[in-house]
Amino acid sequence: MITSLISLRNNQRGRIAAIRGGRGVHSRLYSLGIQPGDVIRVIMASPWGGPLYVYDETTGVRVAINRGIAAKIMVEPLP
Repeated sequence: MITSLISLRNNQRGRIAAIRGGRGVHSRLYSLGIQPGDVIRVIMASPWGGPLYVYDETTGVRVAINRGIAAKIMVEPLP
């Protein structure tokens, strides 16, 4: 089942299946070291529509992603 990153709960992991968005979204995420195939974990989802704090287990990157971009990152939830 593939879903968007914003649907993952705190401490839930997922593998990035695709990034839906234009050139700007792709270049922004690639510059952060986030790309399809990476396994990411949601560290914390800020309440009231704030950013998602995620950890890319593949590259070791910790970053905050706003919900607009997080909605364009499609993940396959992992156990």
